[in-house]
Amino acid sequence: MTDPGGIGAELRAELHRHFTRAQIEELVLDMASWSQQKIQVCLGLDADAPPPGSVDFDFDERGSAVISR
Repeated sequence: MTDPGGIGAELRAELHRHFTRAQIEELVLDMASWSQQKIQVCLGLDADAPPPGSVDFDFDERGSAVISR
């Protein structure tokens, strides 16, 4: 994440032995997404979690998230 230019041909070849191009792209996007929130957590700017049982999380028939409090 901090030095993408430092990824050499050997590591790229190793990745392609185990993953398809689409899987590598998904892994990179997942890492970028999860890494981005760490800054907020470190600075204490992340939202407090609601108390257990106060939020009901489910999916509707189209697969969209439905959250009720």
